Amino acid sequence: MDLKGKAIITNTVTADDVVELKKRGVTLLATFTPEMEGRSFGVNVMEAMLVALSGKTKEEITEHDYEDLVEKLAMSPRVEWLNG
Repeated sequence: MDLKGKAIITNTVTADDVVELKKRGVTLLATFTPEMEGRSFGVNVMEAMLVALSGKTKEEITEHDYEDLVEKLAMSPRVEWLNG
């Protein structure tokens, strides 16, 4: 399928996915989570990581705790220009 000029917004992506999207002509790739060792993990995986790092249970962690951890880890969405 030709995806020339399209922007893809997704939850997770692997290095092989990026190669395929580039080959199909995708202009922009954006994920909700950062690239880590060639892939972007699902939001649920990132949430579990943040809970584990916080030392709190899922019931104890607050929105403020998440925000602090995301800032300390300098986490941001992945935005990558593939073609164009």
